[in-house]
Amino acid sequence: MNQAFLNAYNFYVKRAELIGALFVAIPNIIWFLITFSTGFREVYILRIALALIIGCPISAKLNRYGINLWMMRHSLNKSKSIDGFLIGSAIGFGMSILPALVNLIYSSGIEETKTLILIVWISATILGAIIGGTLALIAKSNLSQKEAINYMKKY
Repeated sequence: MNQAFLNAYNFYVKRAELIGALFVAIPNIIWFLITFSTGFREVYILRIALALIIGCPISAKLNRYGINLWMMRHSLNKSKSIDGFLIGSAIGFGMSILPALVNLIYSSGIEETKTLILIVWISATILGAIIGGTLALIAKSNLSQKEAINYMKKY
């Protein structure tokens, strides 16, 4: 396996909480800047605050939970290649629920907002599946059962 992939895998596993929080923070900040540039409404502050203050910590924990779940299955020698994709998609979807829903607060275009929410949920689920599946494929071929057990003792 390419050393760059292993380095990326190790970086992700060690900083799963940070990456989970950034998974929510970066798109929400970009969205806030885009909507703010079209004209200021006080509700934008409420939306970004809810998404960041509540969404980021939840996403950080969910991301660590997803890594822990896969490691537990791998340490029991029960992991399959599809596990990473399924866990990743569930975690990606879970991390996108609250940030997408805050757009319903004082929304003037409900139909457009519902469409946006669906797009966000589908995109986050697909991205989560890709990330989770990629991490699982790297780990499955490079991580022994004993290393997974040692990981579980750390976290």
